[in-house]
Amino acid sequence: MIYATEDTFDSLIQHPLVCVDFFADWCGPCHMLKPVLNRLEQSFDDVLFIQVDTEVHTTVVESMNISTLPTLVFFKEGYEVDRILGYVNDDDISHRILAIKEKKHV
Repeated sequence: MIYATEDTFDSLIQHPLVCVDFFADWCGPCHMLKPVLNRLEQSFDDVLFIQVDTEVHTTVVESMNISTLPTLVFFKEGYEVDRILGYVNDDDISHRILAIKEKKHV
């Protein structure tokens, strides 16, 4: 998992398919989501998984209108194509990724 900053965020989301985890250290569901994302990162080697600490990188958080934690934002070649608010399991995220790959955005 790559940690994004204000300086690296825009370049990282240019990857063909990106899942961005907006999290905070104090957020319980964020801690529950991290092992899920680590497992998915092993399964989807063509997806770039990155994290943004919402307490540190507030400029990115504001520009992305993040108000719920955790929030997963999916980008395809720099464009937001999907968003999941709150904790979800492996299967839910896998289905979203597969739908995005097939261009069947949810």
